[in-house]
Amino acid sequence: FAGYWHVDYGLPLQWCDFTGGIAGLALLTRRQVLYEMSLFWGITGASTALLTPQFTQGVTWFFLAEFFVSHSMLLTAPLLLSIYGNMRPRAWSWLGALVWLNVVALVVGAFNYVVSANYMFLFEAPTADMPLFKIQWPYYLIGFEIGCLIIFMFIYLSFRATGRGEV
Repeated sequence: FAGYWHVDYGLPLQWCDFTGGIAGLALLTRRQVLYEMSLFWGITGASTALLTPQFTQGVTWFFLAEFFVSHSMLLTAPLLLSIYGNMRPRAWSWLGALVWLNVVALVVGAFNYVVSANYMFLFEAPTADMPLFKIQWPYYLIGFEIGCLIIFMFIYLSFRATGRGEV
């Protein structure tokens, strides 16, 4: 409405946009697969976004507030389901979450190709000052993949280590 919207960056096709929808559905339905996706995607994606923010829609007060509140909620939703909903990740759910993330990335990547966009940073690395982002395309995507694999496993193993893994 403010004249900032454009198909290249204004659609909800970023990783955290998908996670927000999935987390909302997980809170409403308590479906296990949605909980697991919001757990792994939410903690990984939102933590990365909050530590290395990319303000793709601008830095006006509204967009800054929306960025920090929405990403904080991505951390909160799966934790609420874990603590108060008594939900736990199943064995191998971390791998399933990674597979679903890649399926979404393939669809978004095809859309990016058609409209020359960069949703999910699939065609161009984020501009944050982080060593992984300094690697050329497409090699930084391999780093993203390995990083997600390690973080997803760490999240799952933290539930196992506390005796709270697997439903």
